Amino acid sequence: MATALETRYANALRADDMGKGATPPLALLALILTQRQNSGRRKTQRATWLSHRWLQAAWRYVYIQAREPTDTSSGAQQLDVVVGDTVTLSKATEGYDRLVFKTFAALRWALTHVSFDALLKTDDDSMVHVGRASIWLTRHGDPLLYAGRVFRDSQVVRANFSRADLRHQEWFPADFGKWAVPFEAFTSPSGDFPPYCSGGGYFLGRTAAQRIVVAFNKRRKARRPVVRVEDAFVGILAAESNLTSIDISGMVQDPPAGLPQTKEVFAKQILVHRVAEPTRAFGWLVTAAADAGNASSCDYACRRQARAAKRLADKKGVARPSKQRPGATTQKPRRKTAASMQTGGKSRARRQPPPSPPPPRARRPKSVVTDVLSFITPTLSLNLKRAVNR
Repeated sequence: MATALETRYANALRADDMGKGATPPLALLALILTQRQNSGRRKTQRATWLSHRWLQAAWRYVYIQAREPTDTSSGAQQLDVVVGDTVTLSKATEGYDRLVFKTFAALRWALTHVSFDALLKTDDDSMVHVGRASIWLTRHGDPLLYAGRVFRDSQVVRANFSRADLRHQEWFPADFGKWAVPFEAFTSPSGDFPPYCSGGGYFLGRTAAQRIVVAFNKRRKARRPVVRVEDAFVGILAAESNLTSIDISGMVQDPPAGLPQTKEVFAKQILVHRVAEPTRAFGWLVTAAADAGNASSCDYACRRQARAAKRLADKKGVARPSKQRPGATTQKPRRKTAASMQTGGKSRARRQPPPSPPPPRARRPKSVVTDVLSFITPTLSLNLKRAVNR
């Protein structure tokens, strides 16, 4: 019987998943960025999609947190190693302005310690349908993959901007100045970022992650400043690395904070960011139908799970309930006779009765012509016999 700890960390990254010699590589590694004070979010995720038994999904997850700026209590042995389901990075500190460095330290750690084909970077307020993600990666996975909810024509904010300089003022909060980008960090003739995936959740192939980390290291070595907008900066480095962003907005949702979330938001989604009611949302994510006309409330992955359970029951010889009509009587087993015991317990086949003869063919009604001929024919034959005898 599984212990509570094993159930809690059922899909967490394990020691045998780590190292360059780990075979086979994980199809999907989920890096979930979190902070120490977000224990409630982690608890909810562990109780929902992180502990769910997703069918045929070779995946693992690990929480990523950085050192607190004033924390000196953690020993060296507790850094850069998996403790439970969490890794505390030694080369990154917490803080919104340090999020870029935390993200790239997480990518560098994953590339160094884990063998994986694809990586999902997400947050502790996201909900992920790993079954759909695995199916999508099976069809579209690529070492150069960079996919998510793509933002295009996103305006670059400068330090001298006022609110009047913003093209879409409703998109920006009051403290939009925290997203200001120095000209020496990034220049754009159009004033826009290149297409980039929303930071709430995006996929990276292993080669794509390597290229982005190499581009980041080159920038740091050249002493060029970084762009503090983490997801936009990943898109900039992806463009510099000749990676094309793939838009899967139909399966990745990033609803604005504060707006009501309904069942339709989670229908047929791979990932939803900024989830307001996680427990309720997980039920929607797993069982939401594709449209109102779909009578089934179970999606593709759930149906596959049901079929797999049925095949497993057949293989193990587990009896399944019969499809007998309610109220119908069951047939009593036959009693063994002496003849059946002499034949090894097998009863002889019951002799079948001979087939009944076919019914007589119906006589066709006679017409007037038939009646005349039947009268004339015997008379002619009698006259013919008399002529021969003479």
